[in-house]
Amino acid sequence: MYCPFCGAHQFKNCPKCKKETPKTSKFCTICGFKF
Repeated sequence: MYCPFCGAHQFKNCPKCKKETPKTSKFCTICGFKF
């Protein structure tokens, strides 16, 4: 997902569930998988 305010990509895809989760997070906000 592209952030229109800062122009950076704020999300990455979780390797386990493939859903978008915040890049700065240490775990997936959808499935709880730890990076």
